[in-house]
Amino acid sequence: NRVAEAVAAHPDRLVGLGSLPLHEVALSTGELERCMRDLGLRGVIVSSHVNGIELGDERLRPFWAKAEELGAVIFIHPAGSTEKRMLRNRLMITVGQPLEEAYALSSLIHEGVMDQFPKLKIMVAHGGGYLPFYAGRHDNEYRYGRTPHLKGDFSSYLPRFFYDTVL
Repeated sequence: NRVAEAVAAHPDRLVGLGSLPLHEVALSTGELERCMRDLGLRGVIVSSHVNGIELGDERLRPFWAKAEELGAVIFIHPAGSTEKRMLRNRLMITVGQPLEEAYALSSLIHEGVMDQFPKLKIMVAHGGGYLPFYAGRHDNEYRYGRTPHLKGDFSSYLPRFFYDTVL
């Protein structure tokens, strides 16, 4: 609500996103619709996973369907890592976040979300993490027949995402 108020006060300067925790898919889907239709926001920000559930998980399909239907922008931000080795030297920020983004996009591609919902508008933080730089390794898996569920080279999916440049 506060984001919508700020946008209403400065519509020439601001575009707003809501924030959704996806742990309750039905509630999140309803809130997405409220953000878009009632508050006039352009979409929402979500975490790179939901309590260990990857974004491509079948349980999240109603959310992705509603996002596509509404034309919502979904901004994925890394959840962070609580793995003990990531705590030393703040690797959770420098290594963990780009890894989280790579996990999130890989899940959306491999679990079929990007094929099932071709009009999704997904933006990912931090340039997409490691994934855009390692797409060739994923493409080799496709070329060797190890990912027959994909409809093309892994890298052919990457232009369908939007990437911020906060690196």
